[in-house]
Amino acid sequence: MEIAAVYQKLLAIPDRARVDCVHLAYCVLHRIDFLLSWNCAHLGIPSYLKAEAYNNKSGLWTPVLVTPETIRHYYKQEEQDDQR
Repeated sequence: MEIAAVYQKLLAIPDRARVDCVHLAYCVLHRIDFLLSWNCAHLGIPSYLKAEAYNNKSGLWTPVLVTPETIRHYYKQEEQDDQR
């Protein structure tokens, strides 16, 4: 994916973590709502904000970066709202 290479260069992601850029590119190209990351070592908030700025400038979709804990909280909250 060409866009993955753009993210790798833009975010200074090392080759050993290139797959993180592929995951981001896949979410962007397929307009997937969430990008789930367990450790956020390479796609943490600073990198995410750079990617988001690039995507906004380029007219691209940006998924919401979440961890397993935040996604669990989201669905738990949604479940509680449904019960009210």
